[in-house]
Amino acid sequence: MLAGIKKGDELAFKQLYERHSTKLLTIAYSKTKSIEIAEEIVQDTFLTFYNKKEAVDNNPLLYLKAVLKFKILEHIKTQYKTKTHPLDSDYLVATRSMEVPEKLEIQETQSAIYKKIQSLPQQCREVFVLRRDYNFSNEEVANKLGISVKTVEAHMTKALAALKKNLEHTLIIFLFLLS
Repeated sequence: MLAGIKKGDELAFKQLYERHSTKLLTIAYSKTKSIEIAEEIVQDTFLTFYNKKEAVDNNPLLYLKAVLKFKILEHIKTQYKTKTHPLDSDYLVATRSMEVPEKLEIQETQSAIYKKIQSLPQQCREVFVLRRDYNFSNEEVANKLGISVKTVEAHMTKALAALKKNLEHTLIIFLFLLS
């Protein structure tokens, strides 16, 4: 089948798609919790596969899964970068009845937290975001990033220590304002 795909055989590619698309869609949905986004990611995965079919060695499914993993991570990164407030829904509820100075203080606090998270080393930041913002388990994060559970735990410890050290004063003010 792979030889046919490399030669441009559309039927072989269609068979590959039919054989593996449901499996990939299930994986994408389990991570994105959106069927539309999962379908888009799977389509992008097959498009990438087709465009780079010459680079695929023996096992097309392994290649598809690797591309899918990358596409899901890219989606999560993009989603995280576009967040304006790390605590969006809580932020809206808590600030409805506050005075303008309190609202500004909360915005500044959230901005400081966001900046500190962004200043973490890349893998440490990815682990932190997946654990805290997307509620992935240590095992899920480890599988998604291809690292050990111990490494995930070490990154979380490092991230929390950095946030605590640099934002302790800011967090106290933030918690005081929310109470």
